[in-house]
Amino acid sequence: MPPGTALLAATEHCPHQVYSLGPNVLGLQCHLETDAAEIEAWLVGHCAELIASGRDPRAIRADAARFGPTLAERSKAVLDAWIEGWR
Repeated sequence: MPPGTALLAATEHCPHQVYSLGPNVLGLQCHLETDAAEIEAWLVGHCAELIASGRDPRAIRADAARFGPTLAERSKAVLDAWIEGWR
């Protein structure tokens, strides 16, 4: 991570998902803006890589359908809160 940043989110596979640098910089390694339709396009375009890495595209598709609406709501809330912090 760049010097002076604050880690805001991490996962087992990507320990630097989201970070901030001061009040105006937000670094995202993840895609908060992604919805189920966009994930579907990624699954089609990257099916071979997913399978080669041991991930099941069908499971990802099912998770996108199951969690997509909640993801959209929470993603908007995160980004809205960040923007409000600038004001």
